[in-house]
Amino acid sequence: MFEVQSKINAEATAHVQALIDITSSLNAIFEQENTAIKAGRLDEIGTLQADKARLAASYALSIRTVATDRVALGAVDDGLLMQLRALTECFEDRASCQRQLLDEVTDASESADLAASSDEEAPAPKAVAKI
Repeated sequence: MFEVQSKINAEATAHVQALIDITSSLNAIFEQENTAIKAGRLDEIGTLQADKARLAASYALSIRTVATDRVALGAVDDGLLMQLRALTECFEDRASCQRQLLDEVTDASESADLAASSDEEAPAPKAVAKI
């Protein structure tokens, strides 16, 4: 019985560690993307999307795996759980920051489009004849 419980605890710890690794990798991608957005280098974001999608899928699977056995999760070292919480908060902050940055870029783009279309629609100034 002890061996079975030890194996369950080791598996839970491994799942939490995997989630920590995935979250760290996602945090790094969000940081790279946010830096590129702030610098106006939106073309750099595209190169990160395949890794981001792969990690997001792994993250979702890992979350489900960890959540399936809450009892075993109680046996995971508190230090690991604290690390996971900190990384998760960082992840949420970076994702929120990215949403704001992208909203700002979208708003700026829409404003520029609106200004350009109003310039196109404005009547040409009439020539004034000198007397």
